[in-house]
Amino acid sequence: MPMTSDILMRTVIEQFPYYKAGCYINRSYVHNLIWMSKYIPLLQEQIMAAIVTRMVEMDVNIVESNKNKCKDDTMFEMESEEQDVVSETLDYCMLEVLKWLEDERDTAMNVMCNIFERIILPTYGTRHVQFLLLYTISISQQCADRVLNNLWIIAAGLHGLGPGALSTRRTAASHLAGLLARCVRVPNSRLIHYLKSMAEWCHSYITATQESTTATDNTKHHGAFYAICHAVFYLVAFKNHHLFMSKESLLFVESLNLPRLVTCALNPLRSCPPQVTHAFSSVTRAHQVVYCQSIIEKNSRHTLSTVKQQYDEWFPYDPYTLPRSGKKIWPLCIEYKDFLKEGDDESQYSRMTKKMEDDDYLMMATSPKLASSLTNGVTAGFRTSESVFM
Repeated sequence: MPMTSDILMRTVIEQFPYYKAGCYINRSYVHNLIWMSKYIPLLQEQIMAAIVTRMVEMDVNIVESNKNKCKDDTMFEMESEEQDVVSETLDYCMLEVLKWLEDERDTAMNVMCNIFERIILPTYGTRHVQFLLLYTISISQQCADRVLNNLWIIAAGLHGLGPGALSTRRTAASHLAGLLARCVRVPNSRLIHYLKSMAEWCHSYITATQESTTATDNTKHHGAFYAICHAVFYLVAFKNHHLFMSKESLLFVESLNLPRLVTCALNPLRSCPPQVTHAFSSVTRAHQVVYCQSIIEKNSRHTLSTVKQQYDEWFPYDPYTLPRSGKKIWPLCIEYKDFLKEGDDESQYSRMTKKMEDDDYLMMATSPKLASSLTNGVTAGFRTSESVFM
């Protein structure tokens, strides 16, 4: 029947269980869809796209619930239980898709990369689903090169189809910085390559706007520049132990000409999230690369005399918090190591698993409510495993 594929996909989407219907029914549906996709290879990407789309809806719901709870502490018990159900459902759905990625590998790599570009990348503010991409590039270096290159092309507006939507470019820059910083399997050579590309792009942008009358700190007009500058600051702060470990690496950082980025008329530090600004300032001051304090103080005075500054504090690959699927994700993630705290070699994986072992009795007693204790209170920035469990 020529129309069978269209009818089947329409039915798959229409019959997808409501995301608050419960963990068992949603997990079973996802499991069976994945099983079905193995028998219909031509529809595999469409089926997986339908699954990921529903998971994104769950993820956004969790994030919004957490934001509302932070604003209003008087959350009813019924609302809290619904949030627990959604978190647990997403946790098990993540497990199913991670198992599919591990089993299929070769065929799954290309499918997941396409789904990321179509569904996950245009979505702002998710907290968990994007880790499917981190898992994917951890399996395949070829896939990693494709993803990182595409993210850079989108962020820098180099694809030849116009600069693209500002929101997508900013999201691409956030994903690129997050993957370079967090993913264990991304080699330092890739970090060096993209840091150099970002810095050169920023310097070219500054040169192009130096004599322009529009060279002001207009976040909307220069949004892509700010996003890429913030990615550079984020990576220098996050990867400080690699970038300042030898004289050769220090010379590389100096070659980025960071003082020009910091002191340019566009003033990227003004719109940079405070936690990134302070971490970047501490690292670069300690190694005598650039001094930011005077500019930070000037920006603070300006902020106090005007309206409150709104910062883009979304970091896509902040520590993963879902406990069951996290056992597969945590070993692939690098935890932020504060430059000022030496001798702390315990990884995110070891801390997370240790905490889970200590709380085994709690998991047995309050399994339906476990997820909420791990997802309440989304704090952006350089979050550590300790803050996840607060």
